[in-house]
Amino acid sequence: MALDQYTVRVLRQHRERQHQRHATRSASGKLWQDSGYVFTGPDGMPIHPGYLTQRLRLLVGRAGLPPIRLHDLRHGAATLARAADADLKAVQDQLGHATIN
Repeated sequence: MALDQYTVRVLRQHRERQHQRHATRSASGKLWQDSGYVFTGPDGMPIHPGYLTQRLRLLVGRAGLPPIRLHDLRHGAATLARAADADLKAVQDQLGHATIN
């Protein structure tokens, strides 16, 4: 997936914070599970999807925005990609759709 330089920088900073969290937990004798996921809980385990759904709902409500689901954001990203002249095949691959339809 192609990423802009800003996103790459933010993801690298996030990875560095994870390494620091891992080192801190290990030094204090707490377990860290190297799950391989980019976004994890404090123990390195994957974040439960239900937590993300609830968190989005809370943040959207606090911002005074109309309700939106994570799935809606996914399709919004596809719409933005198309508006930026992304190739239809690239958008299909990004969404993981079997067909371009």
